Amino acid sequence: RYWRDWSSDVCSSDLFATGQTTATFSYTGVAVGESTLSASATGYSTANAQVTAVIPTIPASFFGLSVLNFGNLKPSMSFGTTRSWDAYPDLDWSDVNPSPGVYNFTQLDQFIAINETRGADIIYTLGRTPQWASSQPYAPGPYGPGQCAPPANMTDYDNYLAAIATHVAGKVKYWELWNEPDSTAMYCGDIATMVTMAQHAARIIKKFDPTAQILSPAATGGPGPAWLASFLAAGGSEYVDIIAFHGYWSANAEDV
Repeated sequence: RYWRDWSSDVCSSDLFATGQTTATFSYTGVAVGESTLSASATGYSTANAQVTAVIPTIPASFFGLSVLNFGNLKPSMSFGTTRSWDAYPDLDWSDVNPSPGVYNFTQLDQFIAINETRGADIIYTLGRTPQWASSQPYAPGPYGPGQCAPPANMTDYDNYLAAIATHVAGKVKYWELWNEPDSTAMYCGDIATMVTMAQHAARIIKKFDPTAQILSPAATGGPGPAWLASFLAAGGSEYVDIIAFHGYWSANAEDV
C-alpha cells in the first residue's frame, strides 16, 4: 500500500507481507527536474523496508527576487531572475542618461556583473523619464518631477533605447515596458502613447538582440486588468512577448 500526500509532496509506503523487505515506487510530478530519495520504513511485518522514490525538484528559474541593494544581500539565497526596478543605485533612464547624448552605465554594469555571477536572469524595467526629456517636466511623482510622463520627443527615447540595448545586448534577457502604469504616480501619460513607446522599444531592442523578450507594462491587482485590456486592444499586443502583472492588491490573493 502506498499513499500520496498532495499537500506536502511526500510519498509513503507500508509493507504487509512477511519477509518482504524492499519496495520501489515512483510518481510523476509537475516540475522539470527529478531526484531520488531513499528512506527506511517499518511496515506491519517484522522487516524494515527500503523505499526508493523519484521526487520532482523545482528549478530556480521559477523564482525571482527584487533586491534593493545587492551589496547588502544577507543571507545569500538562490533565485533565477531579478528585476532592475528600485535596485540601488542609478539604473533607470533618468539615472543613466542625465542629459542629451550623455550616458553612464557604470552602475548598471555592476548590477549585471553581480547577477551574472549569481546565474540570475535580468528583467530591465523601462521608465522614469529624465526631466529634460519629459513631456510634463513638472509633473509630481515619487521619483522626481517629470519622471512619470512619456518623453516629449520620441527621438530622445529612441536614442536612449539604442544606447542601452547596444551596451547590454545579450546580457539582459527580459525588458519590461513600464512599472505599474495604471497608477498615475508611475505613469501620467495616456495609453496610446504607451503603445507607441512599446512599438519603438520592441523594434530597437530586438534590432540589437533578436533573442530579447519584451514584457508588457506591469499593471497591478486592482485597476490593472482594465488598463492592460485597453493597452492590448489599442495595439500593444503586437509588441509584447510576455504579459507582466503585479498581482498584489490586498491581503487575500483571491481578491485579484
